Amino acid sequence: MIVVLNLSGKDHENYKIGIPEAKAYETMIDTDMTKYGGPGKRTASTYEVQPKGWNGYEHHIVLTLPALSAIVLEKKEG
Repeated sequence: MIVVLNLSGKDHENYKIGIPEAKAYETMIDTDMTKYGGPGKRTASTYEVQPKGWNGYEHHIVLTLPALSAIVLEKKEG
């Protein structure tokens, strides 16, 4: 499980997060969604693995982090 918080007032585009396995991640909770009162800027529900390493991990995923938002991701099974 990955939890990412953006507690700043600034959006962050193309934010990379290093991950240990070559598996996609699915959104479990996303406070940017309109049903949680967010503006709905983030539209992806699945994040595919990128092959290059990042922050000491062999792979990474790329997210958009809207201001004042949180996202919880879980490894996609299958």
